[in-house]
Amino acid sequence: MSDFAVVVTGGCGFIGSNFIRLLLRDVPGTVVLNIDLLTYAGNPANLADLAGNDRLVFHRCDIADRESLERAL
Repeated sequence: MSDFAVVVTGGCGFIGSNFIRLLLRDVPGTVVLNIDLLTYAGNPANLADLAGNDRLVFHRCDIADRESLERAL
């Protein structure tokens, strides 16, 4: 069970992926929900080193699509 969860939008981009690494490294017990549409700046390879990490959950969706975002949350 996690202490709390953090939602990161755009987590497959440069800044988002490094922020996710920081959270997972420095905040024990945190689960990260990465929401990204994977457009021009989002690349899942930016988080390839975290594949299989049970504290990281990915959902591909557009934050402007309310129904999709509600399903992810």
